[in-house]
Amino acid sequence: MKIFTYKIDDKFMKAIRWHFGEAKYIDVSKRYQDILALCTDIVVIHVDACEPEVLDTIKEYEAETKDEDDTQYIYLTSEELQCWTKEIDTLLEN
Repeated sequence: MKIFTYKIDDKFMKAIRWHFGEAKYIDVSKRYQDILALCTDIVVIHVDACEPEVLDTIKEYEAETKDEDDTQYIYLTSEELQCWTKEIDTLLEN
């Protein structure tokens, strides 16, 4: 499985890997157009770090291709990423 990440800080990657498991993770923050050009299984986007025009472009592409493409788009806020990270840290401490 391939998972693209957009604007996900390294400090959150442990939580992302925990939630999505073994996969090939590819950061496309500097070249978000790769999301639109390449096939992948899941795209995880940090919406609070995303430029509005980029987020609009990604959402438009998702809407246009939803009937032909089974890529799953997951939009996460900073608060959600922080909660995931705290949850994983707590689980790993026990």
